[in-house]
Amino acid sequence: MLRLWRQAGNWRSGEVRISTWLYRVTHNLCIDRIRKRRPSAPIEDAPEPPDPSPSALERLRQALVLRHFDGLSNPEIGERLSCSVEAVESLLARARRQLTEEMRDERGAWQ
Repeated sequence: MLRLWRQAGNWRSGEVRISTWLYRVTHNLCIDRIRKRRPSAPIEDAPEPPDPSPSALERLRQALVLRHFDGLSNPEIGERLSCSVEAVESLLARARRQLTEEMRDERGAWQ
């Protein structure tokens, strides 16, 4: 109440209702108090929220399994993965390249 009394000189009679002005002053004081309690850290220091979507590698694996093990067509895979047929074709091409690279690496490790 003391802070409101000190701010009373700032009220513009006739322009703003007293209830609106009192609400605004009180609201600003609450925000100031919250800011003082919370230590502020740079946004760069905040951790990234976890991404709920499957990783890129997982999507490649899903596309490859649906195509070659489950025998689904590209449109059916697109429906399952919620993407276009073109995106499925891209996923399959990348999955095959990735698999080929991994097999080369494995083969080189055994020789």
